[in-house]
Amino acid sequence: MLKRQHSFSDFYKASKPSPVLNFDKKLAVFFSAKSGCTFLVKWFFFQIGHLTAALDFNHFVHNYREKVYLNSDHFTKSENNFINTKGKDYLKIKVVRNPFERAVSSYIHFLGMLDKQHPEINNNFGIGYEKMNYSFADFLNLLSTINVNKCNVHWRQQYQLIERRLKFDHIIDLNNSTEELLKLEDVYKLKKTSDITSLVQSGHHSSGKKTPANQQFCGYTAFAFAVKKNRPDYKYFYNAALENQVRQIYQVDFEKYQFDLNYL
Repeated sequence: MLKRQHSFSDFYKASKPSPVLNFDKKLAVFFSAKSGCTFLVKWFFFQIGHLTAALDFNHFVHNYREKVYLNSDHFTKSENNFINTKGKDYLKIKVVRNPFERAVSSYIHFLGMLDKQHPEINNNFGIGYEKMNYSFADFLNLLSTINVNKCNVHWRQQYQLIERRLKFDHIIDLNNSTEELLKLEDVYKLKKTSDITSLVQSGHHSSGKKTPANQQFCGYTAFAFAVKKNRPDYKYFYNAALENQVRQIYQVDFEKYQFDLNYL
């Protein structure tokens, strides 16, 4: 018996997080959690005239995205059109992040979910909530035991199944995203963002954060979620062994988005 060929719709629906799409603007924005998604979603809502409504609904813009926009009739119309046309005539953008830096952000998010005893911790890793302190190395060891193509989106690989059927017009490195999005606004005659740096600010990510003095390698140091307020720079979580482990875990992201395999 021949296996059923997966359709564009199958790959689209299997790719999470769901993109934000707009039929009127013919704009499709794809992203991954811990890869500048809050900034990117704000930019998208600014482009379609929803940013004020989104921030009035809740300062955390993803609440509006999940509870209002993705459930709206307009999004349903946009999504159906995008699937039926396989994205034809849409400006298709994806922002990606260096996997080394993203892995540290995913680790901090893991500590936050652990602190809240979020069920996804047990669902993904099969661990309980008695232990609250984990090192970055511990987290990577946990990641090595699961399928990062099907796990929680906050530590899932950035490459999505839809990319087997869809070619993006622009794949943007998060580190260059403000400059690149401003260029796209000019090229495609999009709405001009007068102060794009204001969209980057997010208490969800960096409120009150201070960089500790006298930083040193901390990849094997067990932290609780409180480290978010005083997190060492990304590079101090790495030695050669942990760098190699991240290369193995997120191999597909390094390959597909051509990130430098060396970080230190």
